[in-house]
Amino acid sequence: MSAMKDTFRNSGTSEEQLLNDLSNVDLLVIDEIGVQTESKYEKVIINQIVDRRSSSKRPTGMLTNSNMEEMTKLLGERVMDRMRLG
Repeated sequence: MSAMKDTFRNSGTSEEQLLNDLSNVDLLVIDEIGVQTESKYEKVIINQIVDRRSSSKRPTGMLTNSNMEEMTKLLGERVMDRMRLG
């Protein structure tokens, strides 16, 4: 998420470019889910990444200490449905 927020500060990489990069790697593992600030922006970005990866049938893993109920509350039903579907 910090790399995504860096796109606000003339990092040379646009948000869309970073989203494309994250969406197109063969395997993406997102660590520390539930540790971030839980902002609306982060939920939107994670949703976009998971949606794009799901559409292109690319595997995505999430590492967390939260249970499924907490993850659903944090990320929303839509993201969790896509994660369950693979």
